[in-house]
Amino acid sequence: MMGGGSHVVLIGLRGSGKSSVGRLVSSALHRPFIDLDELTLQVLGVESVQQAWDDLGEPRFREAECVALGRALEVESPSIIALGGGTPTAPGADERLARASAGDRAIVIYLDAPIAVLASRVAAARSDGDDSRPSLTGVEPVAEIEEVHRQRDSRYRALAHEIIDASASPAKVCDAVIRVVEKR
Repeated sequence: MMGGGSHVVLIGLRGSGKSSVGRLVSSALHRPFIDLDELTLQVLGVESVQQAWDDLGEPRFREAECVALGRALEVESPSIIALGGGTPTAPGADERLARASAGDRAIVIYLDAPIAVLASRVAAARSDGDDSRPSLTGVEPVAEIEEVHRQRDSRYRALAHEIIDASASPAKVCDAVIRVVEKR
């Protein structure tokens, strides 16, 4: 069932292009797109990630992420699923991903980009008015990205079937993801 019958799960840090690339891959492969952040907000009944963190706290958000991940992986039709950057750190989420991978139900792809690229993208999103993501460490964006990368990179690598350089344009990263799916 690999490739054509599997979900394509995109993981990576904030700014790696998971949602942008995921939408492009969804369109190109004619598969449903699931943005796990949006599904998590539905599970919690809140409007934004910032609201969830402010009103409910990070632990409750991470629990809801794992619930949302379970729902996404249970969708019958092979889908493109863009995880939140922290989803693999949610209690039980890495086990769900590993089970789906072992059962050929999911291909996990790590969209990895240099810290400078991620910081530039995050800064651009903030300057465009997208302040919907809470700070994870309370420090300035480049230092935060460096710290979060240090914390998560090995987990992402352990979960991933493939690692793709996400520093290119979304269209080029989309093409790379499609090549991974087609070779499976």
